[in-house]
Amino acid sequence: MHGVLLVLGFAGTLVALERAVALGGRWPCLAPGALGAGGLLLLTPLDLAVPRLLLVAGTAVLVALYVGFWRRQPSAALVAQAAGAVSGLGAALLWLGGLDVPRLLPWLAAFLVLTIAGERLELARVALLAPAPNPPSWPASAPSPPVSSPP
Repeated sequence: MHGVLLVLGFAGTLVALERAVALGGRWPCLAPGALGAGGLLLLTPLDLAVPRLLLVAGTAVLVALYVGFWRRQPSAALVAQAAGAVSGLGAALLWLGGLDVPRLLPWLAAFLVLTIAGERLELARVALLAPAPNPPSWPASAPSPPVSSPP
């Protein structure tokens, strides 16, 4: 259960929160809300069906968020991130269906790896689009040219 708690309940909530803020609006906030609530409820003596359903709902909304981003601007980075979200949804659905947590590990790992890879691609693209800083006219490490004074 710790793997699901850390990956979907914690990391998933953070990713969903960042994506919800970036997309804007109210409905995107359902993703981090459901994932966070599901993660917190895993720590209670409540029946596991409720947090499992919340994790499924949260990851499903996260997948829908990526559809919204894709409509704005398709990119390879979004494909990777969306594939990560689909992996998270797969893990949540399989866990809801009763699969043991150790069997979920490939799904949970795919969620993390694909999400991080997609974020890195996105950051690299943004960095490449940023204008390069102007180089100094005189290298800072070189000695200053001598100043001569008239005799």
